[in-house]
Amino acid sequence: MAKIKYAVTEKSIDGYKMDTNIYSTDYSEVEISMVGKHQVQNVLTALVTLELLRKAEIIKVERSRLYAGLKKARQNGRFEVMGKEPYVIIDGAHNEDGAAALRKTTEDLLPEKKLLFVTGMLGDKDISKILDSFTKMADDFVITEPDNPRKCPAMELTRALQERGKNCITIENPVEACKYALEHKKEYDAVMFAGSLYLIGRIRSLLKDN
Repeated sequence: MAKIKYAVTEKSIDGYKMDTNIYSTDYSEVEISMVGKHQVQNVLTALVTLELLRKAEIIKVERSRLYAGLKKARQNGRFEVMGKEPYVIIDGAHNEDGAAALRKTTEDLLPEKKLLFVTGMLGDKDISKILDSFTKMADDFVITEPDNPRKCPAMELTRALQERGKNCITIENPVEACKYALEHKKEYDAVMFAGSLYLIGRIRSLLKDN
């Protein structure tokens, strides 16, 4: 992928626009709705694959349908905007790499914004490394628990964050934690729900019902 040059010409929390040239084929003004540099790399990988298959005459690619598909493609629970004014975002950053990707995307699209961070994790994850990324994004946390027997107890996660100097509200019930965050969202530029995929799945359902 290092040989593939590209330029992101526009970026916002709603998506990116990019130009690239792959094996002498121009792909200008490609629009994607999934955000983050890692998603740009995913699109480049897909375009390289398509171009190789096209040049081998294995498939035919209709440009308009390809562009429409790339713009329409979304992945639930990956920096998914569930509300605006302020932004309410969910992200299944349940491991070290996912947390690092979320941090980079947040720093890129919401620089220096005040975030309320709602999280709960499974106890068998590398919690310390995940928190290395989470604590770079916010100072105020709501700590809850995913509905899973492998959950990290909320008080244990609270202590870990307090030791890092963060402000914490502990609400074990995820429904009540979500309610609290939404009641206080106007005090922040964005509310971020991240951590266990079990938690994010539940939160997504709650937010869609609101």
